[in-house]
Amino acid sequence: MELKKQFSILSMLFAMVIGLTMTACDETEDPTDGGGDGPLIEDGVYLTGDATGLEFSRTGFLNPGRAEGEGFSNALREGMTERFIYLSAGKLQIANVEGGQVFYYAKADDHQEVEPDPTTDHIQTSYFTGTLQQTEDETAGFDIVEEGVYHVILDATTNQYIYTKVESLGAIGDATELGWSGEVDLAMVDAKTFRAENVVLRTPGGVKFRYNDGWKIQRSEDFVVFSNFGFRDGALEMGDPTVKPDVDGEYTVEVAYSDETGTFGYSLTKTGDVEALDYPESLYVIGSALTGDDDGWNWDLMDSPLKAVANNNAHLFWTIVWLEEGGEFKFAPQREWNGDFGGSGDLADGKTAKGSDNITTPGASGYYMVVVDLENEEIHVSDSPEVYLIGDAIGSWDKATEAGKFMVEGEEMVFTGDLTETAELRMYASHPALTATAAWDWWTSEFIVLDGMIEYRGAGGDQDRVAVSTGNYTISLNFKSGAGSVTMNN
Repeated sequence: MELKKQFSILSMLFAMVIGLTMTACDETEDPTDGGGDGPLIEDGVYLTGDATGLEFSRTGFLNPGRAEGEGFSNALREGMTERFIYLSAGKLQIANVEGGQVFYYAKADDHQEVEPDPTTDHIQTSYFTGTLQQTEDETAGFDIVEEGVYHVILDATTNQYIYTKVESLGAIGDATELGWSGEVDLAMVDAKTFRAENVVLRTPGGVKFRYNDGWKIQRSEDFVVFSNFGFRDGALEMGDPTVKPDVDGEYTVEVAYSDETGTFGYSLTKTGDVEALDYPESLYVIGSALTGDDDGWNWDLMDSPLKAVANNNAHLFWTIVWLEEGGEFKFAPQREWNGDFGGSGDLADGKTAKGSDNITTPGASGYYMVVVDLENEEIHVSDSPEVYLIGDAIGSWDKATEAGKFMVEGEEMVFTGDLTETAELRMYASHPALTATAAWDWWTSEFIVLDGMIEYRGAGGDQDRVAVSTGNYTISLNFKSGAGSVTMNN
């Protein structure tokens, strides 16, 4: 009996020691075990620190990141993570959880603030960047001076971090009156909410959002992250999707950061009606000016469409067309006499008001640039059509450069010169009636040479790309036959 009593006392003491040991372990709990009976925290990168007010939370978890790829495409980038997060003034810590182990990232010696470049389409505010430096120091972090919503990006491939404050937001897209050439500013209502009222949106266009007046942040040629985003099935996605209004109207457009979801959401709230636009989807030119005889007035023989202008410019049409001296022409929205129109009196300074009169070729036979502006009810005719190359192939994205200009040579417009980079060949037509339009940009009147023919973009999206290598070229465009050629010279 005495032996059993001693054994029972020893068992009780042992149980007490075990209980104290387990209690001590609970007080120094591994942050990756979730606490108590909660789920284990998954591997990945987390934003913590007093600037976040979070400790290994889903709202601080960095999600797989998207970067710009070939042809401005949007794709997941291996090793890249990112998220928007609201930060207060304080310390931002970046913690990496791997297999139950936690380590932190600290600022390296190359930590820097990069100032904006106003000559690019990158964000027009500064951002911070540097090399990721791993440490076990639990106090390591990054000093946040101003509270607000930030975009934080980590990239394992280049071993870099980027973070920047969202100073402004804008809505941009072909649903707005500015199209893709300008953005509608969303006023900052508070530190987490941006809003614009009485915004005219039209179907079937869409909008996306971009912060700090830019499309991207570019650290190198192969590391370009998006500063624009849209929503797919209600979820934010960087770089690609647009959101569309249900009907034409005036809208309140709002983008707001949610503490609950840890990201931006949006709303389009219709607040008023707008006058319906009644522009034709197509427009044709017809008349003796096209053929030099009365056959030019026969719809069965003539098929000469004008080109639509992209980017929510439904009121604009253009064409480069050969007109015969002394001939006349008119327009119609289809190849029949219905809804046809011409000008009102003679051309003055290359322009006439929309009317019922035939328009007479204003000079000698040759190529003319014709622009029909249905919004202002004007018709423009120029005897000096302008076509230009633009882009990396010509070594400049500036519009209307003399080095990229085509010249009229008989029945062709020809460029002869050096293409300085191996790149995509881009070209477009220009006229003051187009360039004066807020929603016009060079690509809205773009075309390419594909399989020996001129292919027009019209009101559609990007066309197939045609690449050229470095060298001296002759590019010929015959707008009478529709043929085109790109020839490298010996």
